Amino acid sequence: MVSLSTAKTAAILLIGDELLSAKVQDQNGALLIVALRQMGVELTEIVVLPDRVDRIVEAVQRVTSRNDCVFSSGGIGPTHDDKTMLAMGQAFGETLERRAELVDIINTYHHDGGSAGWMKMAEVPTSCELLYHEGTRWPCFKVHNVFVLPGIPQIFGRQFEFLKGHLECLSPFVVRTLYHRRHEGVVAPILSAADEKFAAVSFGSYPVWGRDDYEVRITIESRDPAAVDAATQWLLEHFEHDDVFEARAGSAQPS
Repeated sequence: MVSLSTAKTAAILLIGDELLSAKVQDQNGALLIVALRQMGVELTEIVVLPDRVDRIVEAVQRVTSRNDCVFSSGGIGPTHDDKTMLAMGQAFGETLERRAELVDIINTYHHDGGSAGWMKMAEVPTSCELLYHEGTRWPCFKVHNVFVLPGIPQIFGRQFEFLKGHLECLSPFVVRTLYHRRHEGVVAPILSAADEKFAAVSFGSYPVWGRDDYEVRITIESRDPAAVDAATQWLLEHFEHDDVFEARAGSAQPS
């Protein structure tokens, strides 16, 4: 059983030269941004890395010390540029070992004479946990507080769905949205005052161009619904009444 019931923060490592050279457009980070937020886990950073062991080691050591859990994507295949497992081992001061159960899986599904080329994928850091789930023949990997996932979006998505089912969610984030008809110069002083007054609430201000009905979208967010309601009410009282409106559930949301 995977337990991250105390995980409040997470980081994402997207690994691969192809991401930095426009050969492949990332999909896995985008999936995690939404999913982690829905689970009540605060995403602190996303790092895009080349297939260089030293750069991956540096990033792993930094983000694992600052976050409850880390998700990596990419670099665990059989080719010369797949270096994530080697880097994970070095980051935690471990060597790689060839796991017999992974060798068995490779030999079972690649018995056409091509199994030797896949054996690199049987080598994992000594502390690596193998997390098996129904419907796939290959496990998820967990090295300390890092979930090491493949870069192929279809496989990444299936493995993350498995992991998500084993994670106990924290209180989800609650968000309310206001729309202001004037520019950020008008909004800024009141938002600054609200930010000082409501320590448990996060405020966002996002200018929007090309609309007639509003110029700024304001978000009020927290894990505490009562704090969100109080902060929203305070803003509504301090903005000019005709300048601000809120689209509530059941009403048309500005696009």
